[in-house]
Amino acid sequence: MNEKCRKKVVEENQGYRCDKCQKLFAKSKPTYMITAKITDFTDSIYVTFAKETGETLMSKYSTK
Repeated sequence: MNEKCRKKVVEENQGYRCDKCQKLFAKSKPTYMITAKITDFTDSIYVTFAKETGETLMSKYSTK
């Protein structure tokens, strides 16, 4: 897997294809993009947690 690319891959019979790289990979590592709504008594906002933060959140709260 090309770590520098980090684009979406599409699962195919032979593996995972990256449209940007035009390559086929045997494995794919998920990248988490998490959107959350944070609210208090005054207002609410939406925040997005990207790669590293998303991975940390998923590892903390996933059931193993």
